[in-house]
Amino acid sequence: MFHSERRLGHYSPAKRPPPPPEAVLLSIASAVAATTNSDESRTRLRAAKRVAVVLVATVLTGTLAVAPAVAASVVTQESSYRIIVKREQGLSSAQRADIRQDANVELLDRLPLPQTEVVEANPGEARAALAKLNRDPDVEYAVRDATMSAAAPDPDLGNQWGLHNSGQLSGFLTDADVDAPEAWGKSVGAGQGVAVVDSGIDFSHPDLARRIAVNPGEAGTKAANGIDDDGNGYKDDHRGWDFVGDDWSVPVSDNSPDDALGHGTHVAGTIAAARDNGIGGSGVAPGARVLPLRVLDAQSNGSLSSVVSAFYYADKLGYRIVNASLGGYITADEARVLADAVAAHPGTLYVVAAGNNYGADNDSKPFYPCALPQPNIVCVGASDAQDRAADFSNRGARTVDLHAPGVDIYSTDGNRGYTHRDGTSMAAPYVAGAAALVAAIDPSLRGEALKLRLTATADRKDALGGLSTSGGRLNAARAVAGSTVAAPVASPTPTPTATPTPTATPTPTATPTPTATPTPTPTPVVTPTPRDEVFRPAPTPSPTPAPEQPAPAPAPAPAPAPAAPALSAQPALAPAPTSPPQRNSSSSASPAVQLTGVSVSSRVLKTSLKVRFKLNRTIRVTLTVGLKTCRRGKCSYRTARRLTVSGRQGANAVVLKRKQGRRRLSAGTYRVLVKADDATRTGSFVVR
Repeated sequence: MFHSERRLGHYSPAKRPPPPPEAVLLSIASAVAATTNSDESRTRLRAAKRVAVVLVATVLTGTLAVAPAVAASVVTQESSYRIIVKREQGLSSAQRADIRQDANVELLDRLPLPQTEVVEANPGEARAALAKLNRDPDVEYAVRDATMSAAAPDPDLGNQWGLHNSGQLSGFLTDADVDAPEAWGKSVGAGQGVAVVDSGIDFSHPDLARRIAVNPGEAGTKAANGIDDDGNGYKDDHRGWDFVGDDWSVPVSDNSPDDALGHGTHVAGTIAAARDNGIGGSGVAPGARVLPLRVLDAQSNGSLSSVVSAFYYADKLGYRIVNASLGGYITADEARVLADAVAAHPGTLYVVAAGNNYGADNDSKPFYPCALPQPNIVCVGASDAQDRAADFSNRGARTVDLHAPGVDIYSTDGNRGYTHRDGTSMAAPYVAGAAALVAAIDPSLRGEALKLRLTATADRKDALGGLSTSGGRLNAARAVAGSTVAAPVASPTPTPTATPTPTATPTPTATPTPTATPTPTPTPVVTPTPRDEVFRPAPTPSPTPAPEQPAPAPAPAPAPAPAAPALSAQPALAPAPTSPPQRNSSSSASPAVQLTGVSVSSRVLKTSLKVRFKLNRTIRVTLTVGLKTCRRGKCSYRTARRLTVSGRQGANAVVLKRKQGRRRLSAGTYRVLVKADDATRTGSFVVR
């Protein structure tokens, strides 16, 4: 189960049913498969398998008649019967149906992820079905539709110290905050929208009513006409979508993402609660809008497939900032579903929680989606009012990107109320709100570029050093100004002459920023006062990047000064020599790639095999498969296939199939060349 935040107070984890009984029927695939492996006879092979199953079922009628009845009540509570399947490209509908029939599963839904669908196995047969699907040469991967969760909060005394900390309570450290009021002088996030993939929202909350985004293609008289007016696949989705319904294990989609948990309402308030309205507090980006996409039910549970669908939905409506305060310890194979969805939208910044497992290291024990290698993910740990990492917050020198306030966070709650909560789920929306502030004045920054702005401008703190890629805590004011200068307290180690030089360089950068006119442009969006205001993705004006250019001009003498801001993912930290690299970064500070342990799981490829290797850090890896050809005593390798994957630190395994789409590897001897940066290793196998 996924846990993005501490389960505290009167909430308790949902009780899980006992595991289902083992399947009555064992797989007979190996017995039938011995007859042939040819593509031409695949249809007959599948038919033979089905006949065999029918024969066995006839013999075991009494046993089979009881099994569904015994487990029927479990199906509505246990997600393990649902499987996400990604097929090879180019399959016909008949071939896809054959895959499902062979594994004895039924189609439930087709995901927006290309070639991907959700199927359901019979009670007690999920393991066998999963194994059959993964053995099928026409299946790229099959994983269980894993559970995603967000836990409940812990109410406590406090106020919005995360926005502005003046030492208002005993033990609070002055300025251990994100400098939100200083940022509001330049941006309030006007015209920006943040998709909140969570438990929904309390639409009646007075601090959020005018901050909820509306889909203009379905708004007004179109909101309840039962027609998909904007053609995005969802009827009457005028203010978000509910992907989970009352019970996450039997999801029922509708256009009412109301919050039955309070978690999503709290997150939304931290991002965009109204400011200066005489009630409650304020969000980090009080001029932005939030789009509720409900994937968690009242028990804080949801499915992997619902989250993926929400990610694609946000993209359809043009949202480039997504807050997903959820996650958990799923397998690397299951995480591929999330990785594919994130990689499909490189222009979107996904802000996710680091997890709350009391200092657990996400580098050694991956917590997803935080540990995904995609560069457009920013993973957020929680800090306290003394600029220290919260005791419950996970860490990760390569997987967590920065920290933000996550202890005693005051924000909106269900039933029109307010409460304090702890968790990295509370820290992530601080970063999402800051991203909206930055995007409002520089819409050209998207995805990875927006992430680099946020991490490069973070305040470096000794107490946070080595716990994230930046070693810093979010500073919204500096992110808006575009200042990548190291924090004032972190400058004693460098030479005195070098440190002031870059300080002067960004100063002119801030000067042209108010001159550029993006800020007044989106202002009319904030002005309307109807309950539901329309969010439209901000335009991308071409002259916006211009203010970034004058920085090198004022510094003709010291050549290195302009280069420092360019490496915004790797600003100098307090312990500069040991600062870890940004994920997927090619910075010169990254350690040399070590590629070891390359092996091929089988010497002979029949349908598929695995290429295994180890890496010392996350990096893109290319696998080149070459067919050995010899002429006149001279042999060479002709490229037959090339794969590029996201390699992670530690052990990796890539499945290589004989057939990819409509192309097959012909008989012969092959070499697989594994290349990561300048490191290369080889393995070999034979196709008969």
